[in-house]
Amino acid sequence: MRAGLLSGLPVRRAARNPQKTDAAAEAVRFDGTYPDAFAPALARLRNLLSMAPPLDPNAPAELGPVIAEARAVGVRHVSFVPAFGADRDERAPSRMVEHLVVRSSVPSMILRANLFVENRSEGL
Repeated sequence: MRAGLLSGLPVRRAARNPQKTDAAAEAVRFDGTYPDAFAPALARLRNLLSMAPPLDPNAPAELGPVIAEARAVGVRHVSFVPAFGADRDERAPSRMVEHLVVRSSVPSMILRANLFVENRSEGL
């Protein structure tokens, strides 16, 4: 996010508690359990970077509709950061989300950054 801001790109951060996010970026309320939040959060978005908590059994059910809405509103590229080792177990929730992303027909990238996000903020 910071790299995008520093290079002058418009950045929108979607979070359950947008007031807790970096004030430098546009923040919108987003929660995967509230479908009414999807369209406003995805409006005018070109690229979507998505993550899910590791081993969250609800991730496929919650992110599937988000990915579908991203396609419907014209998002041009979806990137997904799965949990570490998700590619080793087809039953892993992150692996199921990977399949949803790839099958969406939106150009996509699965970013296997492994320990890249081990310190991500909780509660956002």
